[in-house]
Amino acid sequence: MKKEELEALTKEFLIRKIKAGKPITTGNINSTYLIEGEQEKKYILQRINKTVFTKPEEVMQNIRRVSRYLERQVLQEGGDPSREVLHPISTLNGTSFVIDENGEYWRMYDCIEGARTYDTIDSPETFYKVGKAFGRFQNRLSEFPIETLHEAIPDFHNTPKRFTDFELAILADKAGRLQAIKGNKNAPLKQAIDYLLSQKEDCRYIVLGKKTGSLPVRVTHNDTKINNVMIDDKTGEAICVIDLDTVGPDSILVDYGDAIRSGCNKAGEEAEHAEDVKMDLELYRAFTQGFMQEVKDLNSKEIEGLVIAPRIITIEQGMRFLTDYLNGDTYFKLKPNQPADFNFTRAINQIQLAKDMKQKEEQMKHIVKEMLQEKELKDDGLER
Repeated sequence: MKKEELEALTKEFLIRKIKAGKPITTGNINSTYLIEGEQEKKYILQRINKTVFTKPEEVMQNIRRVSRYLERQVLQEGGDPSREVLHPISTLNGTSFVIDENGEYWRMYDCIEGARTYDTIDSPETFYKVGKAFGRFQNRLSEFPIETLHEAIPDFHNTPKRFTDFELAILADKAGRLQAIKGNKNAPLKQAIDYLLSQKEDCRYIVLGKKTGSLPVRVTHNDTKINNVMIDDKTGEAICVIDLDTVGPDSILVDYGDAIRSGCNKAGEEAEHAEDVKMDLELYRAFTQGFMQEVKDLNSKEIEGLVIAPRIITIEQGMRFLTDYLNGDTYFKLKPNQPADFNFTRAINQIQLAKDMKQKEEQMKHIVKEMLQEKELKDDGLER
């Protein structure tokens, strides 16, 4: 966008005149610009993706409500809300967004300076701090009125529904990819489908727990990747959880599971060789320790789920990739340099990760038990 266009948008917000603006190319959903204002003040300007977030007003209501609540919590703790909370800037009309002449929704945030996000884990210590940040996020919102939140993307982590969508994609075979391997029982695509179909019962774990009440519904972030936590440049501490677009009501296991899924696989979900995909137990221990040190009042079902949830969310993601592959790559659209089977490769990697998690369940149970004992000692004031 030209500077004049940016100025036309930003003048609707309660900020001083801008000097410059440039696009930020990281991120796959929203269009983002770094805006430089007077006195070197910086802001983030974003166009909300209406294809993904079909009700931008509700998304912004969630963000404003959660941000204001977190601000009060941080103040009570003696912290610095300007660095520990994401701040949407109000418009001249008192709203948190502007609608341009094309019907696009725009918002602005204060830029948290002297901190940055990272796309990969550089050490267990960093992942420990990320775990603390997400655990602190949960704890600060433990008494937030959940009924006031909208579901930004309906059924986003409804794993049984993802399973049904997967079954329908198999039946429809819109891209003809099953037809192409017809009669070949040993085809990797057939084996991947068979594995995911065999996981139907486990896919019900979180949703069934919420229905029965054994898994309480909490305020969840719903996109707990490492690059949604800002790390202070000087101290190396995790200071702020960002990207609150998907915040809403769900089980805490969704956040925990997705953090482990995305953070404990050093090879990444786009690894060229599936055999390189593994869950790193050292990273699992680090995140779990940080997370459990901050989160309060986990019940027995939630504690049990700390072992099971990462595999469930991994299976869910694998189904999403494979569903899209069977449908012709309509959601996870391919970039020009990506091969035609890219989403299939990503699905295979998630399946490999899920299998590795299953093999390591006993070790994971031991780590959770150890972290729980450590937490109990700390809470009782007996920590060594």
